[in-house]
Amino acid sequence: AAAFLLFLSHSCGTGGSAKGTGPLPAPQGEPKASPYQPTQAYEVISPGVSSRTLHSASTGTGYRVELREVIVGPGKRGAAIDLKGGALLEVLSGAGSLTWADKRQDLKPGVTLSIPAQACTADNTSEVQLSFRAYVFTGE
Repeated sequence: AAAFLLFLSHSCGTGGSAKGTGPLPAPQGEPKASPYQPTQAYEVISPGVSSRTLHSASTGTGYRVELREVIVGPGKRGAAIDLKGGALLEVLSGAGSLTWADKRQDLKPGVTLSIPAQACTADNTSEVQLSFRAYVFTGE
């Protein structure tokens, strides 16, 4: 057991020499970006706000439903959001408020609310992104 502990302490760097330590060497040649492109990438819908569509389907009754994720940057105030349809929202992270017409709703994780088909303004009062899932309903 003592020999094992001696081996372990030597291999973990608590004893022995400093071989193999130091800064990494500089990269050789021009670094290349990965060709990876996500299938459902976020797109900027207004300054400080990004959105992506996760799923879209027809209801068969003249309406279309889209499941979207929306992110408002940390500390962003007065962020314009127009989902182009009525929506049911579920807040996933962050804190702040959403304002439309003459209504204002405080937002925090777990809050759900419905908003009419009109533009709204988001204020993110937290130090992390304000993110919510939106079920958007539009006519076909």
